[in-house]
Amino acid sequence: MITEDYVSFETAKILKEKGFDSEDCFAFYKENGEIGFLQTFGDIADYNPENSILCPTLQMAMKWLRIVHKIDIDILSRLSLNADDDHCYSYVIKHQYDKYAFKTYTDGEYQYFEDAVEAALKYCLKNLIK
Repeated sequence: MITEDYVSFETAKILKEKGFDSEDCFAFYKENGEIGFLQTFGDIADYNPENSILCPTLQMAMKWLRIVHKIDIDILSRLSLNADDDHCYSYVIKHQYDKYAFKTYTDGEYQYFEDAVEAALKYCLKNLIK
């Protein structure tokens, strides 16, 4: 069974600060960091835009960066420098339309694809978006 990978509570808070607001989200974080789902009857009453934070999937957050801020995140699979792992993931961040604009490479290796995406999202939100 495939499950959705949602951004972390910390990343969701930063996304909210930076203006992310999508009606396509099916999940949200409650004040205590617990996740709730808008599609289930019981949690709809718990969602309050003033004290809840929308919780997009990793893909939704990447799409928002791509469409709204023209920032692309590429995740690369490569051989690991760590002898214990066969391969790892890293990221490249670049501006879509300006070949002379920023291009940032990962500062490390990530064992899982989703960890590389989360790290790239945090980097963009903290360093590239005002």
